[in-house]
Amino acid sequence: MMASSPGDLALRQTRYADSTVSPDIIFYGSALCCVWMVHPQVIHEHGIAFASLITLELVGDTIGLLKFRHWPAVHSYLAKLWGICLFAVLCQVLWKGSAGLTLCLLISLGFVMYTDWIAILVLSNTNAVDVPSAWQALKRRRRPILSDFVNSGENPTSYPNLTIF
Repeated sequence: MMASSPGDLALRQTRYADSTVSPDIIFYGSALCCVWMVHPQVIHEHGIAFASLITLELVGDTIGLLKFRHWPAVHSYLAKLWGICLFAVLCQVLWKGSAGLTLCLLISLGFVMYTDWIAILVLSNTNAVDVPSAWQALKRRRRPILSDFVNSGENPTSYPNLTIF
């Protein structure tokens, strides 16, 4: 993708740089530690869900590192919504000590967001930076998916840059 101006390129590089040390993991870990110190019952009640979300974060980071040799910087719409909702629920949990249905909805949104995020990484042929959704990642594919070769009889090794993972 060509930048239309030097400013666009600088913005893209800056947005990519924000994911080079995975600040998401640092933020989530800090938020969980704060909640655990102030209201440990919330962590005990929803521990499996939190562990599952952390696992999905690590799976996405691993896919990005293995596939593109860089931390993922997807910045999808669902990830932005997740971040805003996470902040709101975190404030509510720290203030009240529980969030009830709001926290359950946030956890559900987290599973949807991580599913979309991992789908973006799997569908992308190049490093996924600023991809709005998995649908956009599918539309941006420049090469066929490996399963397209199964029915066509073509040899996928004839495409040296085919990304299988």
